[in-house]
Amino acid sequence: MKPFHWFLLVFLSMLWGTSFLFTKLALESFSPFSFAFLRISLAALLAAWWLKSRGVWTILGERWRVYLPMAVFHSALPFSFFAWGQQYIDSGLAGVMNSVTPLFTLLLVWLVKLESPKMLKSIGIIIGFGGVIVLLQPSPHDGEQELLGTLACLVAACSYGVAAVYTRLRLGQYSSMENTCGQLILSALVLTPFMLWEAPWEIETISLSSLGALFASAFFSTFVAFLIYFRLVSNAGALNTTLVAYLIPIVAVIWGVTLLDEKLGYEIFIGGGLILTGLFIAGKRSTNSD
Repeated sequence: MKPFHWFLLVFLSMLWGTSFLFTKLALESFSPFSFAFLRISLAALLAAWWLKSRGVWTILGERWRVYLPMAVFHSALPFSFFAWGQQYIDSGLAGVMNSVTPLFTLLLVWLVKLESPKMLKSIGIIIGFGGVIVLLQPSPHDGEQELLGTLACLVAACSYGVAAVYTRLRLGQYSSMENTCGQLILSALVLTPFMLWEAPWEIETISLSSLGALFASAFFSTFVAFLIYFRLVSNAGALNTTLVAYLIPIVAVIWGVTLLDEKLGYEIFIGGGLILTGLFIAGKRSTNSD
């Protein structure tokens, strides 16, 4: 990758790492699916306004079948599942679970034969998923909800892996803004029935911190982040882009400890350390093979 790509990668990790803080704050007032819907819808409005001169509905009419899988796996599902999971687990742990994304991406890359399996990378994947097992082990004070919350975040992280490979296969020929706008609008439509099921109009009070977190999440962690993401996947490759997962858990844990007073258990250090070690091993020579 070029130096500019590394800069974008670090900036993207800051945007997405902070999204776990925003989600935790927003959940003080909003339910998970309502938050995901509003986050995506606000970002979609920004993207549509930006693309108004190009004919948003023409683009959607021509490509909705292409954008629909991306809408599900890169927005609707992971945003909702991370928000649902963070009802029961700390934002830092959710950020650590997010680092599973490149490991799952590599498995998919092998499955669709974009790259041949390598022994070293196989070892890295085994070590990384060993860390996942550590994080899924219940501690004495955890209950069933904490385990389900962690599993929900794991599913969300794997969903991002599906999206990364799909972007490389199907969306590379389109512009970053068109991809962002198309998938966000469709994501909002996908989440609409789930949002209505939660009946967000029954919310009695909305705190300023939750409202600010919602808008910050929509603009910085969604709209701006997606523009950077699609550009990186197109120019640096799917596997290189998912290296952002090295930094996301660090950012998430720092914000969780300093601003949310979250406590770090030994399992986060052990499990997170194994995942990052697996990522390091599996990511060897990724710039040459991707």
